Amino acid sequence: FEAGVAGDNIRHPGRLLDRKAWKAGHRMKNGLYSVNVRGLDGVDWPPGGVVILRDGVLMGGGPYTYFTGSYSFKDGIFKGEFVLNQHTPAPAGHLFFGAKDVGMGVSGSYGDDQAELTGTALVGKRSTGVRVTLRKLAAA
Repeated sequence: FEAGVAGDNIRHPGRLLDRKAWKAGHRMKNGLYSVNVRGLDGVDWPPGGVVILRDGVLMGGGPYTYFTGSYSFKDGIFKGEFVLNQHTPAPAGHLFFGAKDVGMGVSGSYGDDQAELTGTALVGKRSTGVRVTLRKLAAA
């Protein structure tokens, strides 16, 4: 995604949107989304998973973890915060496996059916940068 603000416009993948029109109701749609998380600090993250976005609440998980949290939209920016926990023992060697209550905050650009977000995960006393990609799979 190339996201940013240029005067009264918001740059969104492949097009320039009017800021007032965006603020007036452009939102990611409720639904089931695929999730891909990549560490920005060379930290391995688990395979992808899924998340349900529904009216400000998010819930999802993958093969080893689950997460719950909330999200919002303001001025063309998607913001979310959630807590990740392990539900199934995982292979050794991953920073957050075995960690409890891993807090994560993300923000970035979004469209009707996808989002590109960056943020920080707090794993114990360590923080690590993350990139999160959401892609819509089905309507909710």
